[in-house]
Parts: sequence; C-alpha cells; structure tokens
Amino acid sequence: MNITNNLSEDLAFNIDVDMAIKGVQSRVVIRPAATASIAPDLMLLLMLNHDFQAAITNHDITIGYTAADVTFYTNIGKLIAGTL
Repeated sequence: MNITNNLSEDLAFNIDVDMAIKGVQSRVVIRPAATASIAPDLMLLLMLNHDFQAAITNHDITIGYTAADVTFYTNIGKLIAGTL
C-alpha cells in the first residue's frame, strides 16, 4: 500500500506494541508531499493508530492500494469476524 502525505510538514505515526515498555517501539515518518510504500503487516498496525485514523478523516493522507491489498484486508476482516 502507498500512503501520500498531503501536508507541507512531516507526518509521524508512533506504534507502541507493548505499553509496559516506555518509549516508541516503531515510528513511521512520511515527508511533506511524499509517498511511502508500506508493507501489509505495518499497515495493519497503522490502522489501529488513532493519529493515523484522524489523518485519514482529515484528508492529511491519501492511501493507494492494489487488488492484492483489498484481498489481504478482506481476509483479515473475515478472520476477525470468524467467517474465514
């Protein structure tokens, strides 16, 4: 998947996998007016990030995806729902 930063400033999303450990576990930074290619597993973690969700809602970022991405996330949704 591709994420495009529509702003004129860096966007950074922190992913803290274990809240018991202080500090940022991973950080995704997208430069102004740039596009980043994101692996499916990292994209799944980003989708759970509140700041990332807000960036989508505010149109701060644009997400580009392929048919394979749609299949991957459809299967994840089915797996979560127990229908896969």
